[in-house]
Amino acid sequence: IAEFERAIEQDPSSLLALYHLGHAHQLNQLYQWTADRNAELERVAWAAEQCLRLDPSDPSGHMLAGMVQIAQGQSERGLAYVRTAVDANPSLAQAQGLYGQILAIRGHAEESVRHTQLAMRLSPRDPRPGKFHSGLAMAHFVAHRYDESMHSAERAILLNPEVLSNHVCVAACAGQLGMRERAREAAGETRRLTPDFSDEPFGQILSSSPEDIQERFTKGLEKAGVIKGRKK
Repeated sequence: IAEFERAIEQDPSSLLALYHLGHAHQLNQLYQWTADRNAELERVAWAAEQCLRLDPSDPSGHMLAGMVQIAQGQSERGLAYVRTAVDANPSLAQAQGLYGQILAIRGHAEESVRHTQLAMRLSPRDPRPGKFHSGLAMAHFVAHRYDESMHSAERAILLNPEVLSNHVCVAACAGQLGMRERAREAAGETRRLTPDFSDEPFGQILSSSPEDIQERFTKGLEKAGVIKGRKK
């Protein structure tokens, strides 16, 4: 974040620096590397506004705006923003991958897989390939394919073991599959990465998903011991 802020100081019109600054703040709030989630989202929104002001035809601002909407549980609005980014540049793997993730959140698993696989073909040597496997994991979970979801999440973990959401996904899948030992391992990794873990950011993202998806995700985490069971 500090380096991107320096870049923006030197060139306030750099869409590249603004986009990555916003993305870094978005990761901060999602992976719970900060105590003030709302402040992080405000910085993402600011970066989105700057990008859209500088070039409303560029995908960067639309992707960042979509991230803000997703984090706030407004996946339909997020989908519209990212659809604009995809239309602006259909060959942009980042936009296709993000679009696939939001489709999964909306409950459209097969369409999500298609867009995520397209992103992987567009960027076969992507510097962050784990994000595409994370997207596939989400889509397979939505489709009740817990084995495939866990496999995709584990591939993402091999590529970057420090990404919280992948361990959370493995825990939810293992919990649903009754794989107690694997669930305990994933729960342990989740706590290692985030000792004060809260499922609230993930719950907020899924708050505009079909109710079945929210219930299955929460129940999987409960069975894995990541979170305590909710009182009815």
